[in-house]
Amino acid sequence: MSTYNKFAKYLMMMAVMLAATTACEDVDDDGDIFSVHPDGQSVDPDAPGVDDVSTRPLTPYTARLEVPALQDGIFIEHSTFEHDDSLVNYMLEYSTEHFLPRWVAFRFDERNRAVVANRKSESIRPQYPADPDLGSLGLPGDAPFNGFQHGHLCASHDRRNSREANDQTFYMSNMMPQSGNFNGTQWVYFESFVQTRGRSESFADTLYVVKGGTLNIARQNISVAGHVVPVPRYFWMALLRVKGTNYSALGFWVEHRDNYPELPVSEVNSMILEHCVSIDQLETLTGINFFPNLPDDVERVVEASFTPAAWGF
Repeated sequence: MSTYNKFAKYLMMMAVMLAATTACEDVDDDGDIFSVHPDGQSVDPDAPGVDDVSTRPLTPYTARLEVPALQDGIFIEHSTFEHDDSLVNYMLEYSTEHFLPRWVAFRFDERNRAVVANRKSESIRPQYPADPDLGSLGLPGDAPFNGFQHGHLCASHDRRNSREANDQTFYMSNMMPQSGNFNGTQWVYFESFVQTRGRSESFADTLYVVKGGTLNIARQNISVAGHVVPVPRYFWMALLRVKGTNYSALGFWVEHRDNYPELPVSEVNSMILEHCVSIDQLETLTGINFFPNLPDDVERVVEASFTPAAWGF
């Protein structure tokens, strides 16, 4: 990023920080503040909206609706600079204990739905660069996963709105070890589910997405660049759909196995539905507090259960 771009991004961030004064509001990429409303209810804009579980102060990035409550990792935000404005690409919390992301969070909205750029060319080296924000705390570029593939959390196809946005999804900090069968078959069904709905303006004004794997529930440990790195036994997603004043949330919990079959299109939705859980259930399974920046009364309602019809099942 050029010096001019860094300075422009800094000025934008300072302006947003001055405006972001309550936790019941979400900060969009233009620095605007907009109130959040639950399905069919009105919300007191002065009501407390953030669960008091993080020891870190709110910033224009950690106050965004897609960001879970922070734990003890390193928080990283990756942005692109497009059309004279900064655009958040995705964010993550990196575990220096496991050398993997605890989660990666991003959103689909009108600014990043476009499919313009192709997937990064496989001829480019490094294919998976070291995260420039981690330095020696992260894994080196193209570090092999000992027989496992580099599985994106924020998928390459999630970010095709620009060349830079797509390239950033290949950072090692966005990777988790996944078996070839899981990465190329089962996980793709869930990624496609999210991408189809995230890019549909009729489905959602904004779709907030959090993805990860179980760092403390490993199917095995592998050696990566001299470090012990877990291979998650389960992968998961947490989704929050906002359409007008309607809110709906949904979780996926998927075992990381090697024997998933390819499915006919007619069977994919029923398979995905079998892996659906409420956000409350997903929080119990992962130990992560999702969507804590929602007003508490909204969070309680949308996380307690999910409505299959709201998600096209």
